[in-house]
Amino acid sequence: GVSCEPDAKGGPTVGEWLYRANAERLSSAPVPCHRLDNPTDGLLILAKDEETRKAMEQAFLERRVQKTYICLVRGVPQPPRAELRAWIVKDAAAARVRVLDRPAPGALTAVTEYRVLQAGPVSRLEVKLHTGRTHQIRAQMAHIGHPVLGDDKYGDREFNRAHHAARLMLTAAQLSFRMEGTLSYLNDKRFTLPPKF
Repeated sequence: GVSCEPDAKGGPTVGEWLYRANAERLSSAPVPCHRLDNPTDGLLILAKDEETRKAMEQAFLERRVQKTYICLVRGVPQPPRAELRAWIVKDAAAARVRVLDRPAPGALTAVTEYRVLQAGPVSRLEVKLHTGRTHQIRAQMAHIGHPVLGDDKYGDREFNRAHHAARLMLTAAQLSFRMEGTLSYLNDKRFTLPPKF
């Protein structure tokens, strides 16, 4: 519920919130190196200086940072493990995206890998991103008929209410690294955060 970047809702960003809580140890507000949608919870990398932010953003561009998500979706995706490839067109004015099955002008490739961990009327999935598009997991899962539980933007509002899902059931649950240079000390580390659902 806290934004990575300033937005129309106002309020402090994640970096500002962190700075306020740790002002005695920080010289300025840390800056996110990537972003999570406002209703998504989980692990987020922030940098304390510009050099680190640039190095981390470059690592994301080169796919040297692996983000793994856990989510709950409606139904059971088939097959139980797959790589989804589609094209996403962003509509900034409407604050949403549209998923296409074929390339089109202005559309960006979106590749999402999922694995069913627990099958049922509501299934638990592990999801890995191979690209980082706006609302990628939410939009692609809805596109194949298995929207993320609690997602009223792309999902099934009635199903969400029937399952008492008042929030998005999507967590950035793990970060691992294949870094170079000064950030290579991260290669031995794996950060995890169990979902609250």
